Amino acid sequence: MSARGELELFEDQHDSEAVRVASYCGLRLGELLALRWRDVDWTGSALTISRSLSSGIEGPTKSGHIRRVPLADQPAAALDRLSRRHDFTSADDYVF
Repeated sequence: MSARGELELFEDQHDSEAVRVASYCGLRLGELLALRWRDVDWTGSALTISRSLSSGIEGPTKSGHIRRVPLADQPAAALDRLSRRHDFTSADDYVF
């Protein structure tokens, strides 16, 4: 497989993981894009949603409230796969 083909495959897998997390957890696009690894509570199986990203600017969620979203098996597995990548996995890095 060419380098371009490998990059496209990686991007497709990354996008599918983002859709999986957003759909199972009911996240808005801005909330998904503002999700950082520190927001993932692995032991409590939940996400803390406190920010949203819009036009490259991070701010509060649409409701202005912080909420905890339970993490079902499918999005937890998707996040686990993403956490195994080589880059962008420190607590302050964006997940997507």
